[in-house]
Amino acid sequence: MHLWGCEMSRDSTRPVARDLDEDGLADLLALDPQGMLTLYRRYRNASGGLALRAGERILDRQGEPVKLDGSGRETGRATLTAMDWDGDGKLDLIAGNAIETSTD
Repeated sequence: MHLWGCEMSRDSTRPVARDLDEDGLADLLALDPQGMLTLYRRYRNASGGLALRAGERILDRQGEPVKLDGSGRETGRATLTAMDWDGDGKLDLIAGNAIETSTD
């Protein structure tokens, strides 16, 4: 899926639009085509219009990209939510990946 010139994961992935860098513009947190958690920062271009910068993969404490998407049937089904879950005044990321199963 392409959104404002950025390639993101397809199918049922649900990105989050929030001002994550506190510049007053809503940024986009989504999965890239490889299922890695990626931040697309919003900015104003030279003509004053809104645009998204190239994606920046989010890294874990070991410096590795955070993979939230599975493989096969699990691909493209991640749901992301950003909120202050623990009440400390900072945004937390909540992620889920719903897979339906059948016993037939």
